[in-house]
Amino acid sequence: MTQDPKAEADARLDHARLAIARAADLALEHFHHLDRLTVEQKTGPGDPVSQADRGVEDLLRREIASAFPEDAILGEERGLETGRSGWTWVIDPIDGTTPFLHGLPSWTVVLALLHEGQITAGLIAEPCRDRLYWARLGQGAWRQDGAEARPRRLSASPATALAGQVVSCGPGAPRHAERIGRIVTRLTAAQAGFMRNGSAALSLALVAAGHHAGFHEPELSAWDCLAGQLLVTEAGGRSAPFDLSRPLERQPVTCTGAGVFDALCALVDV
Repeated sequence: MTQDPKAEADARLDHARLAIARAADLALEHFHHLDRLTVEQKTGPGDPVSQADRGVEDLLRREIASAFPEDAILGEERGLETGRSGWTWVIDPIDGTTPFLHGLPSWTVVLALLHEGQITAGLIAEPCRDRLYWARLGQGAWRQDGAEARPRRLSASPATALAGQVVSCGPGAPRHAERIGRIVTRLTAAQAGFMRNGSAALSLALVAAGHHAGFHEPELSAWDCLAGQLLVTEAGGRSAPFDLSRPLERQPVTCTGAGVFDALCALVDV
């Protein structure tokens, strides 16, 4: 008998909260002992990976497989493990490895859940602040500060113009350096503030919470952005779609409060 997809999603979200809390604890333990970490470079000096990234992803894979052994898992460090249930978990064990390795707090642990090609849940843990953002399709976006705190519903910025707002923007890859320079110039001319914290997922969570009016990056992987995109849209914002028929391809990401989506899309089209 086919189970109710809503009940299945609810069960997975409940399990995801437990799993990401354990993963956040492990990542934070590594963060407090950075001098012990072995660090390698994946594609160059700007793309580091450490045993913390791999260890956190391995923990999440074990947590997921123990409860839902037929689900697929796609992770940044270990790739795709196929499944047959129609559910896929997408993992970024440490989004913001560079700030993590430099002792800065702006890094996250990220989980997204897909069902038959649709994002149904997203979770972004901010371990240094004991904070969890999450969203469930059709049920809003939320933030919880500490395990005992009452969750707060998120609302994206109501701004209707970029002037006076904060926009976060990342390079995506070194080849986009000149383009990002032009975008920052345009943002400054539009009297908008520019920020970058090193974690795309955290930037998207801040858009969902209304702290940033928008976010753009020329290319991101699914594990960087799917959870955050759901947070933004469930908080009343807008997001350019990520083509889930091409989940392994890096793609541009633009998310905003609803009132400045067209303006930011026009500004980043350089």
